[in-house]
Amino acid sequence: MTSSDLDLEELAFQIFRLIKRKMTIATGFGSLSILQIHTLVFLKENSGANMSDIASFSQIELPSATSLMSKLVDLDLVQRLLDKKDRRVIRIELTENGAKLLSQTVKIRRGLVNFSTN
Repeated sequence: MTSSDLDLEELAFQIFRLIKRKMTIATGFGSLSILQIHTLVFLKENSGANMSDIASFSQIELPSATSLMSKLVDLDLVQRLLDKKDRRVIRIELTENGAKLLSQTVKIRRGLVNFSTN
């Protein structure tokens, strides 16, 4: 590895650290993982997805998806709803807080990307 490769690697690491810090401050929900944010994006585009859909998208096992959703429910970012046709099926939707958080996160990311490319 050359000196410039190490400098670039260090710069990337610092940018990701800055993004995480800025997202934490702006959200007020503490530190959200990339998986949690990607799941919120998925739910915005796939409102009413079931747990199997979420597990498949996230490439995680169903129990892990359930744990992920429990954390997001506790933060009032998503809500569980019973399927109207099959009560055994649980559907997941963004709450108003989840939609607001996602909007803030996208704005922060765009600003940081614009800042780092200028």
